[in-house]
Amino acid sequence: MSLDYPNNANASTLAAIKAKNLNITKDMNTRILFAIIICLCITNRTLSQCQEKNGVPFEMKKIAGKRPIFKASVNGFPANLMFHSNASFYLQLNHAFASQVGIDSLVSNGSFGISKPGKVSELGRDSANVSLLQVGINQLKNVPASIFEVPDGEINAGMAGVDWIKTNRIVIDYKKKKFFLNPKIETLECLKAKLSKEKYISIPIKFDSVRQRYLVKIEIGGLTRNFTLSTVAFTTIDSVFAVDLSLKIKNTGNSYGGPTGSVGFVYENTIPLIFSLVNHRYKINKLTIEDMYAYIKETRTKEKSENIGGILGADFLVEHKAIIDFGNETLYLKE
Repeated sequence: MSLDYPNNANASTLAAIKAKNLNITKDMNTRILFAIIICLCITNRTLSQCQEKNGVPFEMKKIAGKRPIFKASVNGFPANLMFHSNASFYLQLNHAFASQVGIDSLVSNGSFGISKPGKVSELGRDSANVSLLQVGINQLKNVPASIFEVPDGEINAGMAGVDWIKTNRIVIDYKKKKFFLNPKIETLECLKAKLSKEKYISIPIKFDSVRQRYLVKIEIGGLTRNFTLSTVAFTTIDSVFAVDLSLKIKNTGNSYGGPTGSVGFVYENTIPLIFSLVNHRYKINKLTIEDMYAYIKETRTKEKSENIGGILGADFLVEHKAIIDFGNETLYLKE
């Protein structure tokens, strides 16, 4: 728009034209500013809506380390369940709760489960189907369940395991203490953009179909190993990998009790360690050291680099405000 003045205009005309042009300029500036504000509001609104409204809250409870516990219902009965990413089943319930909710067609799967550390439960392990598992607004029908005992008294029902996580492509947010089942693609794209803006780094994870675990590569002292990505408990280094690293350790005086009745000593590091994940370094002041293979009664491979080096646990994930997108196999951590 031209703001030129006619050559033959008198003083009063020029003043009127100037006033009119000034009003036009102010109006244009106001429109531009208003448009910018609208754009910013839309952007901020979109980012704030990245996480869907049907998120399921959880709380971190101290049960042999930090563990996420959430409320659900099984066949209409309220249940507290543990979110357990390195447990090889869809759903685990104890025998008493299974009986309470009307699960009676059990198929025996042999000896498994413990009544207390080092004491194998006489009830063994059974399998069954649950008619309805409700998590938030999500109704999951005819889901498989493993029925066995665990000594975690604060959980009145059981655990939701890695098959449940993988099937429902779950995203868990340790910062907001919520998780989401089958989030929309648009939500995930928005979440990626938001996390990038907040200076999160993305770290690839991989599902190991043999071990039934999500794994993440970690380098310590020049040696790289796959670590189990665990939503529960302490960050841990396997005792054999600790020897390879020449770690200085001390006995904590505590012992572990595995799900098949195994027991062993628990150690901890005496000096901090540096974990490198995709070239980003994280200082670990304290971690657990134990024989992870004895814990679950598995045999190590001859090639050391193929063995699991440890567990990246909930203590680390909480500290670094982690978000895990299991469906797209990505771990997000604050830089």
